[in-house]
Amino acid sequence: RDLVTEAEGVLEPLCLTYLAGYLKKNQIPISILDLTADNISYERLAEIIKDKNPQIIGIHANVPLVLKAAQVAKIAKEINKEIKIILGGHQATSLPKETLENFSFFDIMVIGEGEETLLELVRELNKESPDLKKVKGIAYREAGQVFINPQRPLIENLDLIPFPERELINFSNYRPPTKAYYSKPFATMITSRGCPFYCIFCAYARGVCRLRSPENVIGEIEELVKKYKVKSILFYDDTLTFDKERL
Repeated sequence: RDLVTEAEGVLEPLCLTYLAGYLKKNQIPISILDLTADNISYERLAEIIKDKNPQIIGIHANVPLVLKAAQVAKIAKEINKEIKIILGGHQATSLPKETLENFSFFDIMVIGEGEETLLELVRELNKESPDLKKVKGIAYREAGQVFINPQRPLIENLDLIPFPERELINFSNYRPPTKAYYSKPFATMITSRGCPFYCIFCAYARGVCRLRSPENVIGEIEELVKKYKVKSILFYDDTLTFDKERL
């Protein structure tokens, strides 16, 4: 992630902690590095990669951060060219073909919602002879060509997704924006995914909004309060107030 000012705060990387929780539930060993919150330099990153010697590295990037994501991928490939580099986020979803064509250090793009796709992809990559054409929701490079597989359906029941795996991040390093009056410790949550509208300027526009049940949401709040002693929560939904009765 990019460097931020004190006024902007540093929010949890929910995209990564959700993916980590889903993989961990399925017995896939995983760790998270947040270069921003943990103030990790590229030099320190190289040392960590050498020490951990991962088979797969997943990077999340929106469009403005693709160059920094490419730098991380370059560092990893220079250490071990056999590491598979997976990119997810807005960049991979909106420009999968162009990203693979222009950035040689990326191997695979995860397009759209990542939990089910990443799990299937990791399992396939761990095989002796992976067959990536079987994995829905990805783009990949093979023999100099870019292939884009069919889209993966969205997860309908969000309650089946484990809570974000916050044990893998340094929770105390995250802070709210200074202009917002939050008490600490502070956490970020989403209670839904998607939006029912079709605004042309929005990266999330899909016309579909899926909601977690109130019981599921309260379960995560209870975990945050009891386990992490959280005193305030920023709800980061695209349309938190869409269903007022539920809210």
